[in-house]
Amino acid sequence: MVKALALVLVALCAAGAGALLRADPFSGVAQLILQRVFSPGTRVAAGADQSIYLLDPAARRIARYERGGRLLVAFASDPAIGRLVDFALDEPRGRVLAADAAYEQLAWFPPLGRQATILPLRAGAREMPPAPGAIAVGARGTIYVSDARCACVAVVNPDGTVAGTRGHGELAQPGRLAVDAWERVFVLDRGARALKLLEGLRVTAQWTYAALGLVDAADLAIAADWLHLADPLGGRVRLMRVLPPPKPAADAPRE
Repeated sequence: MVKALALVLVALCAAGAGALLRADPFSGVAQLILQRVFSPGTRVAAGADQSIYLLDPAARRIARYERGGRLLVAFASDPAIGRLVDFALDEPRGRVLAADAAYEQLAWFPPLGRQATILPLRAGAREMPPAPGAIAVGARGTIYVSDARCACVAVVNPDGTVAGTRGHGELAQPGRLAVDAWERVFVLDRGARALKLLEGLRVTAQWTYAALGLVDAADLAIAADWLHLADPLGGRVRLMRVLPPPKPAADAPRE
């Protein structure tokens, strides 16, 4: 439930609580981690070891804390970085990926907090570089970026080359992203006020915020087989079970 705990932190930060809490959405038990004022757009995630990563947009930096709140490392800021708006943990490859909306690029930080490496977004054979908003990383290292310019989700190779786009004409204002174990992409569509599921190139399912019992949806994450949706205005975290895709029908027996 590691990432699920982080969602509660995001909801509290967005509500202006001035506190970072570790909370179990099943039991409702919460533990104070940090007491401070968070700048708008603060982003939080938790690693496999339950250490906490916090993006402070005003300071243009990402910091890592132990699960009890002690600062472990502050990832160095860089003059080549303009405005960080989101980040994703790519733990299998030992890096933290961040989206820079000002310079329309990605940056990655090594675990020990040394200076960031800029990862320019390069156009593919038929694709334009995206204007990055939210970012997520799949199990195989594929990077997914919500692109406000095309109202789509860009699929980016680990080297920064754009491999393609998804959801054209089906997303109004794509926001936060989460990727499941089958590389399906869940998208918070702020324009449509709906959660949408991308499988391959198209949207295959969608749920309005109202149908989910949400006032708003500010963030989402997947932990194991649960999707967690943070509703800061409603003061809740909604859980949805993530089921594997249906198996293809077996071929009919031949005569």
